[in-house]
Amino acid sequence: MRGLILRRLARLVITLFVVTFLTALMLDLLPGDPALAIAGADFTNLDNEAQLDEVRARLGLNEPVPVRYAGWLANAATGDLGESFRTRQPVADAISERMPVTLQLLVMAQVLAMGFALVVAPIAALRPGRWFDRTATGVSFGMLSTPAFIGGLILIYLFAVRFGLFPAQGYVPLGDGFFSSIRSLFLPAVALAAPEAAVLTRILRTEMITTLGQDYILIARAKGLPTWYILTRHALRPSSLPLVTLAGLSIGGLIGGAVIVETLFALPGIGRLAVDSIGSRDFVMVQGIVAVIAVAYVVVNFMVDLAYAALDPRIRHGAA
Repeated sequence: MRGLILRRLARLVITLFVVTFLTALMLDLLPGDPALAIAGADFTNLDNEAQLDEVRARLGLNEPVPVRYAGWLANAATGDLGESFRTRQPVADAISERMPVTLQLLVMAQVLAMGFALVVAPIAALRPGRWFDRTATGVSFGMLSTPAFIGGLILIYLFAVRFGLFPAQGYVPLGDGFFSSIRSLFLPAVALAAPEAAVLTRILRTEMITTLGQDYILIARAKGLPTWYILTRHALRPSSLPLVTLAGLSIGGLIGGAVIVETLFALPGIGRLAVDSIGSRDFVMVQGIVAVIAVAYVVVNFMVDLAYAALDPRIRHGAA
């Protein structure tokens, strides 16, 4: 296990260097003069080269790429991701203020998706081809084929406008009331979780159908063990291992969906901050957001690899 951790950690470090290097080069990918592209949004009075040179100096665009990356990496390691050209607020402060909203949304969406799969998939796998299995398959395909913004609009109309059960927009912090906060994020979490829940349900159903055909399951049934006991203790655990990997890989998809969902439901999260920053050409803020999201995604997948190896001894033995 120690050797596996060291190999995974080496890959993590290399990946982080590559990701942060590409993120630091975002400004170089802008068409034309990056300083002029950034200054054009809020600094329309920059009509001479001296003022543009000042912008270039602030961004470090006059320095070679390796030098600029080394400086950016050293500042990022201390939490300094630059300063927003639009609000003059440090990028790290802006991200930290909005991070709790996005994290709570992602956790709620992941919990809803996993809960749906863990409830529906075992029942569908117990009697494949029956009415419940066919209904679950149809619902899963419907959830998978519905974009997050369409699902969000449907949820807003039904549960906010029509029945008034949940708020359509806004966010209540956890400090102002746990249930009020959960209620404010319930519709966005459902809209974000629906496609993920469909994928997890189909994967778990297929795995459980295979597991329920194993000899040790037949022996358990021959012993007269209750069906619920066989499903939860003997079939669900070995079949749920792929869900660990999918849960880690889905983080990227959930973050991408959060950009749309947070904008649709007017949530003050990272996704909405990214959209507002792109619209105002605040590329320094966008650069910091992309770096934080990329690093978080890489670290989460590293933790998922370790968790998968801990749950499945075959991974450890195969690595050895």
